[in-house]
Amino acid sequence: MKELSLTYQYERRRSSSLKWSNWYLSILKLAVGLLLVLLIALLWLLHRNEIDEQRSTLIADVLWLEQSMRFHLEGNSEQLQQLALDLARARNQGEIFALRARHILKNNPELRQLLWLDAAARAIHGMPTQGLPRARQEAPGEDPLKRSIELARLGKPIYSDAYRTAEASQFEVYVPIFDDGHYHGTLLGVYSLNGMLKQQVPWWFAEKYQVRIVDGNGSLLASKSKIDASSTTLSYPVSLDPPGYGMVLQVTAYRGADNLAQTLIATLIIILAAAVFWSLWAVRGLIQRRLFAEQALRSEYAFRKAMEDSLVIGMRARDLDGRVTYANPAFLQMVGFSAEELIGREPPMPYWAPEEMERTLLLNNRVLGFPLKAGQSCYR
Repeated sequence: MKELSLTYQYERRRSSSLKWSNWYLSILKLAVGLLLVLLIALLWLLHRNEIDEQRSTLIADVLWLEQSMRFHLEGNSEQLQQLALDLARARNQGEIFALRARHILKNNPELRQLLWLDAAARAIHGMPTQGLPRARQEAPGEDPLKRSIELARLGKPIYSDAYRTAEASQFEVYVPIFDDGHYHGTLLGVYSLNGMLKQQVPWWFAEKYQVRIVDGNGSLLASKSKIDASSTTLSYPVSLDPPGYGMVLQVTAYRGADNLAQTLIATLIIILAAAVFWSLWAVRGLIQRRLFAEQALRSEYAFRKAMEDSLVIGMRARDLDGRVTYANPAFLQMVGFSAEELIGREPPMPYWAPEEMERTLLLNNRVLGFPLKAGQSCYR
């Protein structure tokens, strides 16, 4: 019964130790895993915030560039409107046109040509040349120059769609000339798209972004870039109006150089967290094996203890100096002493017969390997 009780107690201790170890290690693994997930989430959030910040900066820069180009075109249009008013009122119109056109072309390099057309769309004056910017179409209804002049007669500047020449892509602006409400001709300005990007896109903008102008079909009309933009999602298009006609100003951010320090730190953090998780997993296995070994040892000891305590034969154990290190209950009952009185006791033992004390001590010393010396007392 006592053996069963000891075995049951050891099994309960073993079960509770294993449960505590499993719960403790599971919580630690969960904490380390959660830490690793949070670190990855933090790095992802920082990356997303950086991308969002770059995109916000990109949008603000694109809107600034589009507004700057629109203001510039509107400013040029106002100058041409003022020139149209002066030509309608002045007598020496040729001199005024030459003087003002030279000034406008000098201050606006993106303007490649400035023409003065009469009511029949014939060139009267022009700088630097008097030739029309593009050839007439055979069918009169398909002539873009005539269509634009007809629209310019409505009384406000009109822009044409972009077209390609042998040199570059360009578009035109038409400013009507009225005198007392009567149409007398048109001022025609020819803009180079590449020249506009060259003049209107500052150097710091070109260092950060690739600037392109595409038509409604997505075909490239003009671009300004120091290098080709790498594949990136940081791109923002905005309509370019004027001139309109589906033209789009598309700005793409260059892929910046990777932050080596930030990448290295993030990589080391993830590696260290993974190493901690792996080491915890390894320690868990070691602890479990150790617990199993300790429990097996306890069970073996409990079984041996139960077997020894159930014997009716007295048993005791001594070390090399003769000290009692163990005595089973049967032996204690036989000699009439308690375990506290015998454990650690050296010869002579209190349960030896007094009349046989000297002979028993001599036998004891011979058994232990140090025989009794001459004249030695039997009591130590």
